[in-house]
Amino acid sequence: MEVKNRIAFLDAKGENGALMEVEVKEIHELSVKLHSLARVQNGINWQKSRMNWLQEGDANSNFFHEAMSSRRRHNAINMVSVGGINVEGVQNICATVYKHFSTHFQPLCAARPSVDGLFFRKLSYGEAGNLTKLFFIEEVK
Repeated sequence: MEVKNRIAFLDAKGENGALMEVEVKEIHELSVKLHSLARVQNGINWQKSRMNWLQEGDANSNFFHEAMSSRRRHNAINMVSVGGINVEGVQNICATVYKHFSTHFQPLCAARPSVDGLFFRKLSYGEAGNLTKLFFIEEVK
């Protein structure tokens, strides 16, 4: 909660004026920390839901198991026809599919433009801070 409050404070301060370099760095570090904490919380919630499911079970487990087994059987590839010849067997089908797609997805030998030698203007810390500030409806219109 402290992280969110500090980010909100720095955002509000940034709307009223330019933030100092230290504050811009702090807001970026806080954003990373907030994202990390959200991922940890998401993991904890997932573990809790799995434990709850394991303890309480599910009345429809058998139904869903049968539905998924049926779907797996329906989606299985038992034979592939290539040029009028039927190919069967897991290894043969895998080799045929690999051969087919490897001929279609070859890297092209094309000359690509390079950015070597080009100079780009760098943003100042103030300009970089403006990239993360909130916008107003009037600005969008």
